[in-house]
Amino acid sequence: MTDSTDSTPAPWLRSLTELVTSAKRDDPMAPVTVLVPTNIAGIIARRHLAHGPSNGAHGIAAIWFTTPSRLAEQLAAPALHAAGRLPATPPVLAALTGSVLAADPGQFGAVASHHATIQSVVRAHAELNDIDPQALDAVAAVSPLSADMVRVHRQLRDRLADGWYESSDILAAATDCIASGTVDTLPLGVLIDYLPGDRTRLEKSFVAALSASRPMQSVSPPTTLSAVDPPAYADRIVTASDSDDEVRAVVREVVAALPTTPAHRVAVLYTDRTPYVRLLHEQLTAAEITINGAGVRPVLERSVPRAILGVLDVARTGWARGDLFRALGEAPVVDRSGEPLPRVRWERTSREAGVIHGDDWSQRLANLRDTHLAIAENVDDDSSAHDRAQRIAAQAEALRLFVADLQARVDGIDAAVTWQQCATRLAELVESLLPLANRDRLPLAEQYAAGALDRAISSLAALDATDAVPSLAAAHDSLVLSLDAVLPRVGRFGEGVYVGPLHEAVGMDLDRVFVVGLSEDIYPGRLHEDSLLPERVRTQSCGQLRSLKDSVRRKERDLVYAFTSAGHVTASFARGDLRKQTARLPSRWLMPTLRSRTGDEQLAATDYQRVHGDWLVSVPSFAAGVTHADAPATEQEWRLRAIASGKAVDGAPLAAHRAMLEARSGDELSAYDGNLAGAQGLPLYADSEEVLSATSLEKYAVCPYAWFAERQLNVKPIEDPDQKLEVTPAVVGNIIHESFDRWVREYEAKDQLPGYGVPWSDTQRDRLLEIAGDVVAAYEAAGQTGHARFWATKRRQILDELAAMVDRDNEWRIARDARVIGSELAFGRDDLPPVMIDTTLGALRFRGAIDKVDETRDGTIHVTDIKTGSPERFRRISEANPVASGAKLQLPLYAHAARARLGRADAQVEAHYWFVLRENHRVRVPLTPDVEATYDHTLSTLVESIQHGLYPQRAPDKADYAFIACHYCNPDGLGHVEPRRRWEQVRDYPVLRTLMRVIEPDVAARLDQPSSEDCEDASDE
Repeated sequence: MTDSTDSTPAPWLRSLTELVTSAKRDDPMAPVTVLVPTNIAGIIARRHLAHGPSNGAHGIAAIWFTTPSRLAEQLAAPALHAAGRLPATPPVLAALTGSVLAADPGQFGAVASHHATIQSVVRAHAELNDIDPQALDAVAAVSPLSADMVRVHRQLRDRLADGWYESSDILAAATDCIASGTVDTLPLGVLIDYLPGDRTRLEKSFVAALSASRPMQSVSPPTTLSAVDPPAYADRIVTASDSDDEVRAVVREVVAALPTTPAHRVAVLYTDRTPYVRLLHEQLTAAEITINGAGVRPVLERSVPRAILGVLDVARTGWARGDLFRALGEAPVVDRSGEPLPRVRWERTSREAGVIHGDDWSQRLANLRDTHLAIAENVDDDSSAHDRAQRIAAQAEALRLFVADLQARVDGIDAAVTWQQCATRLAELVESLLPLANRDRLPLAEQYAAGALDRAISSLAALDATDAVPSLAAAHDSLVLSLDAVLPRVGRFGEGVYVGPLHEAVGMDLDRVFVVGLSEDIYPGRLHEDSLLPERVRTQSCGQLRSLKDSVRRKERDLVYAFTSAGHVTASFARGDLRKQTARLPSRWLMPTLRSRTGDEQLAATDYQRVHGDWLVSVPSFAAGVTHADAPATEQEWRLRAIASGKAVDGAPLAAHRAMLEARSGDELSAYDGNLAGAQGLPLYADSEEVLSATSLEKYAVCPYAWFAERQLNVKPIEDPDQKLEVTPAVVGNIIHESFDRWVREYEAKDQLPGYGVPWSDTQRDRLLEIAGDVVAAYEAAGQTGHARFWATKRRQILDELAAMVDRDNEWRIARDARVIGSELAFGRDDLPPVMIDTTLGALRFRGAIDKVDETRDGTIHVTDIKTGSPERFRRISEANPVASGAKLQLPLYAHAARARLGRADAQVEAHYWFVLRENHRVRVPLTPDVEATYDHTLSTLVESIQHGLYPQRAPDKADYAFIACHYCNPDGLGHVEPRRRWEQVRDYPVLRTLMRVIEPDVAARLDQPSSEDCEDASDE
């Protein structure tokens, strides 16, 4: 590894050394002040001079490195403070700007109060601070908008003059102090203007005043690529398919350079933060390279500020449920007792309560609490149902109290009379959610962000000196302004590879520099005019406002610094943007290097792909970069390269992934396809105490995998009440069933059920609608009825259908001379014995409830399952196909259950599906010996398949459009094409043949047909 002290210093450092040596020739302690362009340039210069300004001399005594703005602050701050003026912080500027615009919006009109408008005006005001009154008048004369901008600027200056100062005031005051002799510049000693760049008018005036008061020498900066001698070219160019691969390729170059170059003598500079800063930090960290430089994430994007600002945002937008839990999930917040917030449990509780926003937090959580407390009172104290009800009630109450406390604290912030009071209450909110005692457990970056948030909150008190009115919205916007500008640095300068923006290249002295992002669309990129100070305004400012051409020249100068700061320069650019599907060209400032290397002075940017040479590294693709690079940079790249070459790579996750892929592409039903045969813990229903339900077996027949995930793994889709615009079909069915059941039970308790052929009375019909009104109100309070506008129409439809049900039931019973026996005839629950059905597999126990039971005079029992959905899927049910391939199992079970519950084992039973919405339609299934035989075979097959561990994913045969048919086959809502393709493959496997004869008999019949080879063998015999 080379020693950095042997490296030839940059030309500007050599010039600085000569000037300092000259200034200290007679007196080593003679004061020298060096005006540096940036703090980093000052650090580099100081460390360089620490080796000695001349041969044999070491040390940097009596040398002060400072930026012009920092020196001006040192000289002028005492006078400004003595005048009672304080720094104008971003919140102060925003508050005063807002008050100016509120008093007279002018051209800004309806958007005058928007925070984006205020921030744009503040930025324009900062630029206008630097121009003189004559230039201001010229700017105001360009257009009505520019005139209004100048008006706002001048009014803002007037308001600031009373008690605030800006950076422009510091420079002006320092210049006046020097000119008037108020401050003594003698202690500054010899002045050296080191690499002066694009300075503002006030900065130039300040430096000119310094130069007039003290001797000043200058180290001139380079200007353009062509002006540098020798010309500033890169000696190596890297190009890749996109920005991601470009960064990977550059990191490989960095890794290759580090064995011979000290890390602190290497820098990676990017032309644009997006996407380069994140990619560079990720890849260099993955390569285990120590880095320092500009941070990736500003404080505003850290978890603690996001959590607090998120809560304030939620309050401003109505306390939306999803938004609140997203905000609380940003940081490790605590509940009212100081314990970690049970966010996941509470989020589920809020969904169950139907919370959407606003008053739902207090009303619907209270409803959920009361509902489950009532459930707990009506079940056994030792039962699991009692424990669950108590647990949900306690969670609902804890969440209700937490949100109520949070809302009260935020309301207090909004009601604050002074900004000091607002800041105090904000601090109390932060402490209640993120106690100071818990912050030491956070990562250092998050601790820094929490501290920055505390300081920003404290600074709000200064707004009491303005006429800004404290409010929740104003406090939120002020905190955003304060935190958005704070970007913590990573690491310590000089330790590891430096990673930073290209404009920080000024004054650097390195051995190796890598510049990424040198494509034309990024650097210089498309130039955008300022909406408030467009180019036509800037041209009238007497050259005092920076133009677009000035910005382009500054970018070129920054690149010159980078190209001349090191002995070895590598430049890179991406050939395309895969995110935008666009091609890219090399930057105009990279073309001189390409032309010099190729010797073709006429080389066009569009012809760069025909360039070749050992100085050019072209990475065709990610795969090519990994497999053909001289040396991979990260562990991931090493592993990928090994895999690509066919070498075995240790690692259980990779082995498991390979096994899964091989199994799913194989010709057998594997465990990854749902074949768990032989696994421990498979359910056992035949001849056991386990109780089944018809609905459960129906779900298995429709999709065995969905049954397994829901019933065995307890994984269930979570409904989001925020997305419920309309009431779900399930809720409509529950309302109708519950209303009808309560109605029948009420008259059953009074012994007033209609007799044979007797219709329900008008009074009884009216009573049904009254009960339905109560049921509907309960569902409304629980937040399960969707948006009010849609629900109003649906509510009327439900009540109309219930009234029509009475008339249709009357017609049906009169035609059959039937009487009503009861409703919701339960079995296998509420301490009632299950119904036992003997099958060829063994005895099976079932639970359930019959919606309605009637009886005709001849003793025939009629059981009815009320359906509120479409009858389409039931039309194929008949005596010949009573179970619809296993998907409809309720009617035969209910027929058995009616016999058992009524104690009439030999009674004639008929079962019906009654579709009550949109059309009056019934599907009839009599309990005949053939039906019972089919039912026996279906139940035995389904239960046996469950017990054998067969749970393949049977995706629907039609695409999902208006709704998702199977959340387990289409969990992300993007479709189930691949699961369906795999099902159509595995359903042919012999292990599923018995199950297929039940759930897809047509496919099984095709598979059971003898093949042509079998037919030929039979004919030969």
